[in-house]
Amino acid sequence: HPFQDGNGRVGRLLMFKDVNGDLEVSLLFQGVGDYKRNYQGLISNMSSYDGIYSDAHLGAWTAEKWLNDEAISFPALSTKATTNNQTNDFMLRDASFLRLKNVEIAYNMPRKVCDVFKASAFKVYVSGQNLFTIDDLPVDMPVEGSYNSFPICRMYRVGINLTF
Repeated sequence: HPFQDGNGRVGRLLMFKDVNGDLEVSLLFQGVGDYKRNYQGLISNMSSYDGIYSDAHLGAWTAEKWLNDEAISFPALSTKATTNNQTNDFMLRDASFLRLKNVEIAYNMPRKVCDVFKASAFKVYVSGQNLFTIDDLPVDMPVEGSYNSFPICRMYRVGINLTF
């Protein structure tokens, strides 16, 4: 079932049950395509986030790197306003992504197993959230939020569901 919210994000829920209804699989993909984001304020204003830096800053220009002909992939760092803090397209990145948001695999036990527990239904399941994200960002930049935001966490669950 496709859906789209007001931000242009698209999700796709895929569900599968085998013929007997014993095995259930559901997958929820979330993502957005053809999406550019300007990370200007997020990773270029070094003083805005109280000294929180990313891997992108490791390639910043320094006089030593310049003189030693080392690779430079980021403007010079500064805690003062400089031309590096002006709006520019250097920080414009493709922020399109596809994330496996939710997956659940469940197995409904046969009647004779339910009878052992005097249950009308017995389901065993495993599930996970945020299992992987495919994006084209050069370093671990948040797709949403900021460096002050809590990171997207991967979670796993294993459980049983007994109905009496």
